[in-house]
Amino acid sequence: MTENTRPHHAHRPTHGAPAHPDLTEYRAMHAALRRSNDRLVDAVVELRHAPNPARARAVRDWYRGYHDELVAHHRIEDTIFFPALAERVPTYAEHHPTLHDDHERLDDLVGLVAPALDRLAATGPTSDSDRDRAIEVVTALRDLMSSHLDFEDREVLPLFERHFDAEEYGDFQTQARRSVSLKKAFFFAPWLMASLEPAAAASLLQTAPLPLKLIHRAARRRYARLTALAFGIPASTNAGTPVR
Repeated sequence: MTENTRPHHAHRPTHGAPAHPDLTEYRAMHAALRRSNDRLVDAVVELRHAPNPARARAVRDWYRGYHDELVAHHRIEDTIFFPALAERVPTYAEHHPTLHDDHERLDDLVGLVAPALDRLAATGPTSDSDRDRAIEVVTALRDLMSSHLDFEDREVLPLFERHFDAEEYGDFQTQARRSVSLKKAFFFAPWLMASLEPAAAASLLQTAPLPLKLIHRAARRRYARLTALAFGIPASTNAGTPVR
């Protein structure tokens, strides 16, 4: 059975040509993950050369929110997006083992980073072994995440564009948004906007649901202060849109 052969029951009756799904938000998420991983590695490496206890604690505190975002991202893919592909697209079965194995390995690394950053913050950071361990795990997370996202961008995301219409894909987005708790949204909204290029952040914010816009406005200043200390980014420019 070829990729373009859909199960008969999967077709949705339509009148005229259905609109293609817009994966801008999905791809923006991937861009935000890449930039966040780069920033995390850079910050931990800099702590090795210039120990700073306050910065080590800020990196640890930032990662607590980022950890939850990584866990939620994989859960949403594994329970909403990927099962839809498995039901609709026969050739998805070729990709599932890679995605499953990557998610398991990434989840293990995500869990290892938190205690490594806890130790780094607790030691000052003055312990060479703690600094080396932190660099090891955050670098491993960045590198595996990069290859995993490349695979998804190349092999998986195009399947949504070829096999689902905009309404169907919009249902998945709605389910994904509803699965994010209000508490976690106060990290997610400013994190996403601050992790994109300014033009991409402004465009995404313009089309975002009203609750996400309001949460971003309420949380961005606090997030900007945290990341200014953790990553050395000016607080006036690191919240996706200028902070006034």
